[in-house]
Amino acid sequence: MEQDPEYYQALSKRLNDIIKQSEEKWDSLVQMLLEFRGTIESDRVQQATDIGLNETEFAFHNILMAEVSRLHDEAVDEETHKMSYSQ
Repeated sequence: MEQDPEYYQALSKRLNDIIKQSEEKWDSLVQMLLEFRGTIESDRVQQATDIGLNETEFAFHNILMAEVSRLHDEAVDEETHKMSYSQ
């Protein structure tokens, strides 16, 4: 998780979604988890390749994109807050 926390956080969210979708359907859950496990590494490699990055560069890219997104969300929230008080 230390190598690319944003990537593993996304995997965790995806895993939680799979579990929520399946709830008590154990056969379905097992199948979905097997498919999930089978695509983890290939999806990561494909995503990095698609944008021309190696594994290390892709980790930095994910962290940077998460930070930019967080800062953007904060800026939008601040602007919304200012607009509500100016009216």
